[in-house]
Amino acid sequence: MNENFKKIINECSFANFREKLTDNYINDICNNDLFWNNIDALVNKYGNDTLEILKIISAVNDKYISDKLEYLIPYYIDDKIDRDYMFLLRNTDLNRIVNYLIENNFILKTNKLFNRLLWFPQDKKPVFDNIDFFIKNSIDILGLRKILSTIKDKNDIIEKINLLLDTNPDRIIECLVFPCTKLTLEDLKEEKLLDTFRIILEELIVNEEINYHDIKPLDRGAYSNVILVGDKVLKVGKRRSNFNIKHNKRFLKPLYRQEINSIYNNDVFLCVEITEKVDTENVTHDDLYDIYTELRDEGLIWVDCHLSNLGRLIQDNTIYYEGIEKVDINATGYLTDNEEVLKKGDIVIIDNDYIFTEEEFQNLFKNGKTVAENIASCKGISDMEYQYQYEKALKNKQIK
Repeated sequence: MNENFKKIINECSFANFREKLTDNYINDICNNDLFWNNIDALVNKYGNDTLEILKIISAVNDKYISDKLEYLIPYYIDDKIDRDYMFLLRNTDLNRIVNYLIENNFILKTNKLFNRLLWFPQDKKPVFDNIDFFIKNSIDILGLRKILSTIKDKNDIIEKINLLLDTNPDRIIECLVFPCTKLTLEDLKEEKLLDTFRIILEELIVNEEINYHDIKPLDRGAYSNVILVGDKVLKVGKRRSNFNIKHNKRFLKPLYRQEINSIYNNDVFLCVEITEKVDTENVTHDDLYDIYTELRDEGLIWVDCHLSNLGRLIQDNTIYYEGIEKVDINATGYLTDNEEVLKKGDIVIIDNDYIFTEEEFQNLFKNGKTVAENIASCKGISDMEYQYQYEKALKNKQIK
Protein backbone atom coordinates (compact mmCIF):
# COMPACT_ATOMS: atom_id res chain seq x y z
CA MET A 1 0.00 0.00 0.00
CA ASN A 2 2.89 2.32 0.71
CA GLU A 3 4.12 2.09 -2.90
CA ASN A 4 0.63 2.89 -4.16
CA PHE A 5 0.50 5.91 -1.81
CA LYS A 6 3.83 7.16 -3.18
CA LYS A 7 2.48 6.78 -6.71
CA ILE A 8 -0.59 8.85 -5.82
CA ILE A 9 1.66 11.63 -4.46
CA ASN A 10 3.76 11.60 -7.63
CA GLU A 11 0.78 11.71 -9.99
CA CYS A 12 -1.84 13.81 -8.19
CA SER A 13 -2.19 17.54 -7.93
CA PHE A 14 -3.03 18.84 -4.47
CA ALA A 15 -6.69 19.26 -5.43
CA ASN A 16 -6.90 15.67 -6.72
CA PHE A 17 -5.10 14.33 -3.66
CA ARG A 18 -7.49 16.13 -1.36
CA GLU A 19 -10.48 14.62 -3.17
CA LYS A 20 -9.18 11.15 -2.33
CA LEU A 21 -9.25 11.85 1.40
CA THR A 22 -12.48 10.11 2.31
CA ASP A 23 -12.94 8.86 5.86
CA ASN A 24 -12.21 5.29 4.78
CA TYR A 25 -9.04 6.28 2.94
CA ILE A 26 -7.89 8.37 5.91
CA ASN A 27 -8.34 5.34 8.17
CA ASP A 28 -6.15 3.33 5.78
CA ILE A 29 -3.52 6.11 5.88
CA CYS A 30 -3.50 6.10 9.69
CA ASN A 31 -3.57 2.31 10.11
CA ASN A 32 -0.62 1.90 7.73
CA ASP A 33 1.22 5.05 8.91
CA LEU A 34 1.31 6.34 5.33
CA PHE A 35 1.29 10.06 6.14
CA TRP A 36 4.37 10.15 8.39
CA ASN A 37 6.23 7.49 6.41
CA ASN A 38 5.92 9.68 3.32
CA ILE A 39 6.14 13.12 4.89
CA ASP A 40 9.25 14.08 2.90
CA ALA A 41 7.54 13.29 -0.42
CA LEU A 42 4.37 15.09 0.67
CA VAL A 43 6.15 18.30 1.68
CA ASN A 44 8.38 18.28 -1.41
CA LYS A 45 5.32 17.87 -3.66
CA TYR A 46 2.66 19.93 -1.89
CA GLY A 47 4.72 22.31 0.25
CA ASN A 48 2.58 24.27 2.68
CA ASP A 49 -0.56 22.54 1.40
CA THR A 50 0.68 19.50 3.37
CA LEU A 51 -0.72 21.30 6.44
CA GLU A 52 -4.18 21.20 4.86
CA ILE A 53 -3.83 17.44 4.36
CA LEU A 54 -2.71 17.16 7.97
CA LYS A 55 -5.81 19.05 9.19
CA ILE A 56 -8.16 16.88 7.12
CA ILE A 57 -6.61 13.69 8.53
CA SER A 58 -6.63 15.16 12.05
CA ALA A 59 -10.41 15.75 11.86
CA VAL A 60 -10.84 12.00 11.46
CA ASN A 61 -7.99 10.75 13.67
CA ASP A 62 -6.51 13.51 15.80
CA LYS A 63 -4.27 11.22 17.84
CA TYR A 64 -2.49 9.89 14.74
CA ILE A 65 -1.47 13.44 13.81
CA SER A 66 -0.90 14.93 17.26
CA ASP A 67 1.39 12.08 18.36
CA LYS A 68 4.02 13.04 15.79
CA LEU A 69 3.42 16.73 15.08
CA GLU A 70 7.04 17.56 15.87
CA TYR A 71 8.11 15.50 12.85
CA LEU A 72 7.33 18.56 10.72
CA ILE A 73 9.88 20.74 12.54
CA PRO A 74 12.68 20.09 9.98
CA TYR A 75 10.46 21.44 7.20
CA TYR A 76 9.56 24.49 9.25
CA ILE A 77 13.24 25.15 9.89
CA ASP A 78 13.96 24.86 6.13
CA ASP A 79 11.05 27.19 5.25
CA LYS A 80 9.14 24.53 3.31
CA ILE A 81 6.10 25.12 5.51
CA ASP A 82 5.09 28.38 7.17
CA ARG A 83 4.15 29.68 10.59
CA ASP A 84 0.61 28.19 10.38
CA TYR A 85 2.33 25.00 11.49
CA MET A 86 3.08 26.69 14.82
CA PHE A 87 -0.65 27.18 15.44
CA LEU A 88 -1.01 23.40 15.20
CA LEU A 89 2.05 22.69 17.33
CA ARG A 90 1.54 25.31 20.03
CA ASN A 91 -0.44 23.07 22.38
CA THR A 92 2.08 20.25 22.17
CA ASP A 93 4.14 19.65 25.30
CA LEU A 94 7.26 21.82 25.06
CA ASN A 95 9.39 19.12 26.67
CA ARG A 96 8.51 16.85 23.78
CA ILE A 97 9.50 19.46 21.19
CA VAL A 98 12.77 20.41 22.87
CA ASN A 99 13.71 16.77 23.40
CA TYR A 100 13.02 16.09 19.72
CA LEU A 101 15.36 18.94 18.73
CA ILE A 102 18.09 17.72 21.07
CA GLU A 103 17.78 14.04 20.12
CA ASN A 104 18.13 14.93 16.44
CA ASN A 105 20.83 17.55 17.12
CA PHE A 106 19.11 20.09 14.89
CA ILE A 107 21.20 22.99 13.63
CA LEU A 108 18.97 26.08 13.76
CA LYS A 109 19.87 28.13 10.70
CA THR A 110 17.70 31.00 11.91
CA ASN A 111 16.09 31.82 15.25
CA LYS A 112 12.58 31.57 13.83
CA LEU A 113 11.76 28.37 15.73
CA PHE A 114 13.27 29.59 19.01
CA ASN A 115 11.20 32.77 18.73
CA ARG A 116 8.04 30.75 18.10
CA LEU A 117 8.65 28.47 21.06
CA LEU A 118 8.66 31.54 23.30
CA TRP A 119 5.26 32.41 21.84
CA PHE A 120 3.73 29.12 23.07
CA PRO A 121 1.13 29.49 25.86
CA GLN A 122 2.70 27.00 28.29
CA ASP A 123 5.58 27.50 30.71
CA LYS A 124 8.88 28.09 28.86
CA LYS A 125 10.95 26.22 31.45
CA PRO A 126 11.90 23.38 29.02
CA VAL A 127 13.36 25.97 26.62
CA PHE A 128 15.46 27.76 29.23
CA ASP A 129 16.46 24.55 30.99
CA ASN A 130 18.04 23.53 27.68
CA ILE A 131 19.35 26.94 26.64
CA ASP A 132 22.86 25.53 26.21
CA PHE A 133 21.55 23.47 23.29
CA PHE A 134 20.12 26.56 21.59
CA ILE A 135 23.30 28.54 22.19
CA LYS A 136 25.40 25.75 20.72
CA ASN A 137 23.15 24.95 17.74
CA SER A 138 21.88 28.40 16.70
CA ILE A 139 23.95 29.75 13.80
CA ASP A 140 22.66 33.30 14.30
CA ILE A 141 24.08 33.68 17.80
CA LEU A 142 23.83 37.49 17.70
CA GLY A 143 20.16 37.26 16.77
CA LEU A 144 19.55 34.77 19.59
CA ARG A 145 21.12 37.17 22.07
CA LYS A 146 18.92 39.98 20.74
CA ILE A 147 15.78 37.91 21.33
CA LEU A 148 16.88 36.98 24.86
CA SER A 149 17.66 40.62 25.67
CA THR A 150 13.93 41.40 25.42
CA ILE A 151 13.09 38.87 28.16
CA LYS A 152 13.24 39.79 31.83
CA ASP A 153 15.67 38.08 34.20
CA LYS A 154 17.78 36.44 31.48
CA ASN A 155 20.96 38.42 32.12
CA ASP A 156 22.81 35.25 33.11
CA ILE A 157 22.14 33.78 29.66
CA ILE A 158 23.22 37.01 27.96
CA GLU A 159 26.47 36.94 29.97
CA LYS A 160 27.02 33.32 28.94
CA ILE A 161 26.64 34.25 25.25
CA ASN A 162 28.91 37.29 25.68
CA LEU A 163 31.63 35.12 27.19
CA LEU A 164 31.26 32.69 24.29
CA LEU A 165 31.62 35.50 21.73
CA ASP A 166 34.72 36.91 23.46
CA THR A 167 36.39 33.50 23.54
CA ASN A 168 35.13 32.17 20.22
CA PRO A 169 34.72 34.98 17.63
CA ASP A 170 34.26 32.34 14.91
CA ARG A 171 30.63 32.23 16.05
CA ILE A 172 30.30 35.85 14.96
CA ILE A 173 31.86 35.03 11.58
CA GLU A 174 29.43 32.13 11.20
CA CYS A 175 26.30 34.22 11.84
CA LEU A 176 27.68 36.97 9.58
CA VAL A 177 28.51 34.77 6.59
CA PHE A 178 25.96 31.95 6.61
CA PRO A 179 22.50 33.60 6.38
CA CYS A 180 23.00 35.24 2.97
CA THR A 181 25.60 32.96 1.41
CA LYS A 182 24.88 29.53 3.00
CA LEU A 183 28.64 29.22 3.49
CA THR A 184 29.82 27.43 6.63
CA LEU A 185 32.98 27.90 8.65
CA GLU A 186 34.29 24.76 6.96
CA ASP A 187 33.68 26.37 3.56
CA LEU A 188 35.64 29.44 4.63
CA LYS A 189 38.43 27.29 5.98
CA GLU A 190 38.59 25.31 2.73
CA GLU A 191 38.69 28.54 0.73
CA LYS A 192 41.54 29.87 2.94
CA LEU A 193 39.27 32.68 4.13
CA LEU A 194 38.54 31.88 7.75
CA ASP A 195 41.82 33.41 8.92
CA THR A 196 41.12 36.47 6.77
CA PHE A 197 37.80 37.06 8.51
CA ARG A 198 39.41 36.56 11.90
CA ILE A 199 41.97 39.25 11.04
CA ILE A 200 39.28 41.65 9.76
CA LEU A 201 37.22 41.27 12.93
CA GLU A 202 40.23 41.56 15.23
CA GLU A 203 41.50 44.72 13.50
CA LEU A 204 38.06 46.33 13.69
CA ILE A 205 37.74 45.40 17.36
CA VAL A 206 41.14 46.95 18.16
CA ASN A 207 40.46 50.08 16.08
CA GLU A 208 37.05 50.64 17.69
CA GLU A 209 38.35 49.77 21.18
CA ILE A 210 35.51 47.37 21.96
CA ASN A 211 35.09 43.67 22.79
CA TYR A 212 33.68 41.00 20.50
CA HIS A 213 30.51 40.82 22.56
CA ASP A 214 29.88 44.53 21.80
CA ILE A 215 29.20 43.63 18.14
CA LYS A 216 25.51 44.02 17.23
CA PRO A 217 23.41 42.62 14.37
CA LEU A 218 21.82 45.07 11.91
CA ASP A 219 19.10 44.52 9.31
CA ARG A 220 19.78 41.92 6.66
CA GLY A 221 19.59 43.08 3.03
CA ALA A 222 18.82 41.25 -0.20
CA TYR A 223 22.50 40.50 -0.74
CA SER A 224 24.17 40.93 2.63
CA ASN A 225 24.15 40.18 6.30
CA VAL A 226 25.21 43.21 8.35
CA ILE A 227 26.77 43.75 11.77
CA LEU A 228 27.83 46.86 13.67
CA VAL A 229 31.39 46.80 15.03
CA GLY A 230 31.73 49.97 17.08
CA ASP A 231 31.13 52.72 14.52
CA LYS A 232 31.96 50.47 11.57
CA VAL A 233 29.38 48.56 9.52
CA LEU A 234 30.59 45.21 8.20
CA LYS A 235 28.61 43.63 5.36
CA VAL A 236 29.18 40.15 4.02
CA GLY A 237 27.07 38.62 1.29
CA LYS A 238 26.76 37.08 -2.11
CA ARG A 239 27.69 38.45 -5.51
CA ARG A 240 26.18 41.83 -6.38
CA SER A 241 24.11 42.41 -9.49
CA ASN A 242 26.22 45.42 -10.49
CA PHE A 243 29.43 45.65 -8.47
CA ASN A 244 32.01 47.54 -10.56
CA ILE A 245 30.42 50.96 -10.99
CA LYS A 246 31.62 54.55 -10.91
CA HIS A 247 31.73 56.08 -7.47
CA ASN A 248 29.15 58.78 -6.84
CA LYS A 249 29.29 61.49 -4.20
CA ARG A 250 26.04 60.05 -2.76
CA PHE A 251 27.64 56.68 -2.04
CA LEU A 252 28.83 56.11 1.49
CA LYS A 253 32.62 55.89 1.19
CA PRO A 254 33.89 52.40 2.00
CA LEU A 255 36.96 51.55 4.02
CA TYR A 256 36.98 48.28 2.10
CA ARG A 257 34.72 46.89 -0.63
CA GLN A 258 35.72 43.78 -2.54
CA GLU A 259 34.35 40.75 -4.31
CA ILE A 260 36.28 37.63 -3.31
CA ASN A 261 36.82 34.81 -5.80
CA SER A 262 36.90 31.10 -5.07
CA ILE A 263 40.37 29.58 -5.20
CA TYR A 264 38.91 26.62 -7.09
CA ASN A 265 36.96 28.06 -10.05
CA ASN A 266 37.57 31.83 -9.82
CA ASP A 267 33.81 32.50 -9.46
CA VAL A 268 32.85 35.31 -7.11
CA PHE A 269 32.65 33.63 -3.73
CA LEU A 270 31.28 36.49 -1.65
CA CYS A 271 31.41 40.26 -1.21
CA VAL A 272 32.78 42.12 1.80
CA GLU A 273 32.26 45.81 2.59
CA ILE A 274 33.23 48.02 5.55
CA THR A 275 31.75 51.50 5.97
CA GLU A 276 30.99 54.07 8.66
CA LYS A 277 27.79 53.96 10.69
CA VAL A 278 25.14 56.49 9.60
CA ASP A 279 21.82 57.72 10.97
CA THR A 280 19.09 55.69 9.26
CA GLU A 281 16.21 57.07 11.33
CA ASN A 282 16.06 60.71 10.26
CA VAL A 283 15.42 60.34 6.54
CA THR A 284 12.16 61.08 4.74
CA HIS A 285 10.33 60.22 1.53
CA ASP A 286 11.23 63.71 0.28
CA ASP A 287 14.90 62.83 0.79
CA LEU A 288 14.31 59.64 -1.16
CA TYR A 289 12.79 61.45 -4.10
CA ASP A 290 15.47 64.14 -4.08
CA ILE A 291 18.23 61.52 -4.28
CA TYR A 292 16.37 59.60 -6.99
CA THR A 293 16.04 62.73 -9.15
CA GLU A 294 19.65 63.74 -8.54
CA LEU A 295 20.88 60.35 -9.80
CA ARG A 296 18.39 60.40 -12.67
CA ASP A 297 19.72 63.77 -13.82
CA GLU A 298 23.14 62.13 -13.95
CA GLY A 299 21.78 59.35 -16.18
CA LEU A 300 21.55 56.75 -13.41
CA ILE A 301 18.51 54.60 -12.60
CA TRP A 302 18.16 53.53 -8.97
CA VAL A 303 15.93 50.48 -8.95
CA ASP A 304 16.08 49.77 -5.21
CA CYS A 305 15.08 53.23 -4.01
CA HIS A 306 13.81 52.61 -0.49
CA LEU A 307 14.20 54.56 2.73
CA SER A 308 16.06 51.62 4.25
CA ASN A 309 18.86 52.23 1.74
CA LEU A 310 19.44 55.85 2.80
CA GLY A 311 21.31 57.30 5.75
CA ARG A 312 22.26 60.70 7.12
CA LEU A 313 25.96 61.23 7.72
CA ILE A 314 26.96 61.37 11.39
CA GLN A 315 30.32 62.81 10.30
CA ASP A 316 31.80 63.88 6.96
CA ASN A 317 31.82 61.22 4.23
CA THR A 318 35.44 60.20 4.60
CA ILE A 319 37.53 57.49 6.27
CA TYR A 320 37.94 57.27 10.05
CA TYR A 321 40.41 54.51 10.81
CA GLU A 322 43.58 54.63 12.85
CA GLY A 323 46.58 54.84 10.50
CA ILE A 324 44.54 55.23 7.29
CA GLU A 325 43.89 58.64 5.75
CA LYS A 326 42.79 57.63 2.25
CA VAL A 327 41.64 54.36 0.74
CA ASP A 328 43.02 53.35 -2.64
CA ILE A 329 40.37 52.87 -5.33
CA ASN A 330 41.63 49.30 -5.84
CA ALA A 331 40.37 48.47 -2.35
CA THR A 332 36.84 49.67 -3.10
CA GLY A 333 35.88 47.90 -6.33
CA TYR A 334 34.73 51.18 -7.86
CA LEU A 335 35.75 52.04 -11.41
CA THR A 336 36.43 55.69 -10.56
CA ASP A 337 36.74 57.77 -7.41
CA ASN A 338 34.79 60.88 -6.48
CA GLU A 339 36.69 63.59 -4.66
CA GLU A 340 33.63 65.58 -3.53
CA VAL A 341 33.07 64.93 0.17
CA LEU A 342 29.54 65.30 1.54
CA LYS A 343 29.33 66.82 5.01
CA LYS A 344 27.83 65.74 8.30
CA GLY A 345 24.03 65.74 8.00
CA ASP A 346 24.00 65.09 4.24
CA ILE A 347 22.12 62.10 2.81
CA VAL A 348 24.04 59.11 1.40
CA ILE A 349 23.06 55.84 -0.21
CA ILE A 350 24.17 52.94 1.97
CA ASP A 351 23.22 50.15 -0.45
CA ASN A 352 23.99 50.78 -4.12
CA ASP A 353 23.53 47.25 -5.48
CA TYR A 354 20.76 48.28 -7.88
CA ILE A 355 22.04 51.43 -9.57
CA PHE A 356 22.48 51.29 -13.35
CA THR A 357 23.17 53.50 -16.32
CA GLU A 358 20.28 53.57 -18.80
CA GLU A 359 22.24 51.24 -21.08
CA GLU A 360 22.94 48.77 -18.26
CA PHE A 361 19.33 48.95 -17.17
CA GLN A 362 18.10 48.26 -20.69
CA ASN A 363 20.44 45.27 -21.00
CA LEU A 364 18.85 43.76 -17.90
CA PHE A 365 15.60 43.31 -19.75
CA LYS A 366 16.50 42.87 -23.45
CA ASN A 367 12.83 42.64 -24.31
CA GLY A 368 12.50 45.25 -27.04
CA LYS A 369 10.74 47.74 -24.75
CA THR A 370 11.96 51.27 -24.17
CA VAL A 371 13.69 52.31 -20.95
CA ALA A 372 10.51 54.12 -19.91
CA GLU A 373 8.39 51.01 -20.50
CA ASN A 374 10.77 48.86 -18.48
CA ILE A 375 10.86 51.39 -15.66
CA ALA A 376 7.06 51.39 -15.59
CA SER A 377 7.15 47.66 -14.85
CA CYS A 378 9.58 48.05 -11.93
CA LYS A 379 7.77 48.09 -8.63
CA GLY A 380 9.03 50.86 -6.36
CA ILE A 381 10.38 53.31 -8.92
CA SER A 382 7.57 53.79 -11.44
CA ASP A 383 5.76 56.42 -9.32
CA MET A 384 8.99 58.35 -8.76
CA GLU A 385 9.87 58.10 -12.43
CA TYR A 386 6.43 59.39 -13.42
CA GLN A 387 6.81 62.37 -11.09
CA TYR A 388 10.36 62.95 -12.34
CA GLN A 389 9.34 62.97 -16.01
CA TYR A 390 6.35 65.21 -15.28
CA GLU A 391 8.51 67.78 -13.46
CA LYS A 392 11.15 67.57 -16.19
CA ALA A 393 8.56 68.28 -18.88
CA LEU A 394 7.12 71.12 -16.82
CA LYS A 395 10.57 72.64 -16.37
CA ASN A 396 11.26 72.41 -20.11
CA LYS A 397 7.84 74.01 -20.79
CA GLN A 398 6.72 70.97 -22.73
CA ILE A 399 3.46 71.07 -20.74
CA LYS A 400 1.52 73.92 -19.19
